[in-house]
Amino acid sequence: MKTLPVRRRKHLKFLTILMVLGIPVALLSINSFLISDRTRARSGSASPTPPSGRFADNRSAVPAAASKESRTVPPDTPEPDVRLREALTALRVEGLGPEQARKTLADLRAYLGSLPTSVAAEAMATFLATRSLDAATGLGFGIGENGFLKDHPSLRVALLDWLGQIDLPTAGIVARQILAAPTVADEWCVSLRNYARATPTSDSFDFLRGKTEELIRNPAWKKSPSVGYFEAFDVLVYTKSTQSTDLLGGLVSDRTPEGRPYAHASYLTLDRLVLEEPAEMFRQFTSHPDLIEARGQMIGNLFARADLRDDEQRGLVRSYLLDPSRSEQELEAFAGIYPNANFSVSQNLLTGNKPPAQTGLAARDRAALQVIDGWLADPAFKPILPHLQTMHRRLVTFVGQTAK
Repeated sequence: MKTLPVRRRKHLKFLTILMVLGIPVALLSINSFLISDRTRARSGSASPTPPSGRFADNRSAVPAAASKESRTVPPDTPEPDVRLREALTALRVEGLGPEQARKTLADLRAYLGSLPTSVAAEAMATFLATRSLDAATGLGFGIGENGFLKDHPSLRVALLDWLGQIDLPTAGIVARQILAAPTVADEWCVSLRNYARATPTSDSFDFLRGKTEELIRNPAWKKSPSVGYFEAFDVLVYTKSTQSTDLLGGLVSDRTPEGRPYAHASYLTLDRLVLEEPAEMFRQFTSHPDLIEARGQMIGNLFARADLRDDEQRGLVRSYLLDPSRSEQELEAFAGIYPNANFSVSQNLLTGNKPPAQTGLAARDRAALQVIDGWLADPAFKPILPHLQTMHRRLVTFVGQTAK
């Protein structure tokens, strides 16, 4: 049997974590794939820069790049509300194919783009205020660059997406109105994005976290989840919602076949929160013994992301490893992947992909090797000596590779 390089084996090792969760690799992500930092693969897309803008009830406060106020509307141009209803009627035609739906949306988008920004934004906001007016497109919910959609499952979702591109202040107002009561999960998903970008400060985080948790818990939406339902989990990463561990932990602990998609989305969210706020997430895990009991091996994998150069993380990992309640399976899960430097690459609603630089990983590995050397000589670690030796061998290999 052909021996795979160590770094490739590490990647395969990470895929086996999904089997611990009971998640088929085919369910890895809606629109993402995993790569290993150890492969020196191309880095993912840069973090999107949220458009400028401030949430205020001022429709003239339009980002300069989007403003088309200087344009005049030809006298024979139909009223915007007429064109919107024409598109609604066209999309409701029975048997409409995806290409026809895309053309109808493209034509409407081009028309709205030809109008002064305030005219187009007011027309879309007025249409969206009439919640009963909508038409399915038969298309998916596809996220493209900068969190905007490539495909739109309904006319209302398309209008929300476009409004967030051409008039962010108005989009923020409309988003707040939509989030006031349940409509459709996909609409809430785009509204969360629009509101976050219209209010790009941490002051909005509590509201966004609360509404995202409300979306995830909604019984009807959870019973028949859409793609937008799962994409909304990204808002918890954007807001660094470590407080959502209770919700995510409950979902990730569900071992039933019906619960696997939710466990998968929750695991990815927890993992990305660890990358954002490692020390706080480690504290969250240790304060949730029920989660560790249900998903001990998964928690071991997440603890393996720790950067031992950081005093706080090092102390938390030390306490985690020396806790007498740790099972052999948990310790094997930690030691079998430490240092965990795998990450997922995807187009997300609000966040980007920030893979660590290879030089940073090398420095981290060297520092971790020194810490493990010290722990190997510490009598307190004698009960878990074999696991430390496993980590030590891997770190020696990584450090040797970067030294060449």
